[in-house]
Amino acid sequence: GRKETPSEADKTAGRIPNWVRSGLLRPIGPAHSGRGVHRSYDRYELGKAAVLVQLAKYHQPLSVLQMVAEWFDDGRPTESGAAPRAGAGRKRNIIKAHVETAWAGSNTVCLSVNPESKVISVSVGPIGELGKSEVCRLVLNITAVLRNLR
Repeated sequence: GRKETPSEADKTAGRIPNWVRSGLLRPIGPAHSGRGVHRSYDRYELGKAAVLVQLAKYHQPLSVLQMVAEWFDDGRPTESGAAPRAGAGRKRNIIKAHVETAWAGSNTVCLSVNPESKVISVSVGPIGELGKSEVCRLVLNITAVLRNLR
């Protein structure tokens, strides 16, 4: 018989537990909650997951997903009482502002990912006016991705 190809929803459902196990996504509560127990995610983590889903849809390697997940994690507020690394507070505020701008949809926020140099650049501008860098392998409009979650 002919084997059916899985739908995008099926692929995503299979990826999420793997991303939790590998540390790319952080659920609220325990990461290993047991079989049949649904995990919950905060708004910030849902946005990160939506971006990772888009990257996976375009067959980006795990190294790119890890880079983008770390970028999102760097923008997450620290746990209460945790001392930030030197310069981390400013970086966190900048990334958090980019993610909030993307959520709001007030401007286009694009991540340019260059796996060779391990650099993520961010471009913010009016919708439709952002160019693509020649040195980047991927440019992802996270405003459009997060628009689907509003």
